[in-house]
Amino acid sequence: MDNYILTDDAIKKIENALKIIEKLTSDTHVFLTPQEKKKLCWVNQNNKMITKKTIIYNKTNPKLSSPDINWEKLDSDSKKSEALIKILEKIKILNEGISGAILKQDWLNYKEALIDYNYTKYKAKSLKEDIDFFNKMEDLSQHFSRKV
Repeated sequence: MDNYILTDDAIKKIENALKIIEKLTSDTHVFLTPQEKKKLCWVNQNNKMITKKTIIYNKTNPKLSSPDINWEKLDSDSKKSEALIKILEKIKILNEGISGAILKQDWLNYKEALIDYNYTKYKAKSLKEDIDFFNKMEDLSQHFSRKV
């Protein structure tokens, strides 16, 4: 059953690594308002291709480039953006895998809880003088759509 949940040691290591990642990326965090996102959302893949080709033209034929642009900075910033995209893609894959593990483990945990609930119902009905099983059954039964 523990195949989907990490060990305590692994969880600590991941939490420490995430703290490092948060610290390393904190300067790149930009929290946009919905209006800002709407304004900037037109920068799509086609527009990114225009930027890439513009940089390539500058490298291969600089005389065709505007002198008003800091080309080294544009190239560097473009590469940083590409690196962040790759990082985000890895994070998305991690998110999907971890989310699946959580769902699977929660489902297994729920099945175990149902086994215990059925045991509790059995004990509450067979040991009528044991109020603790009855109280537990009553407490848990309120979380089901129909009462016991």
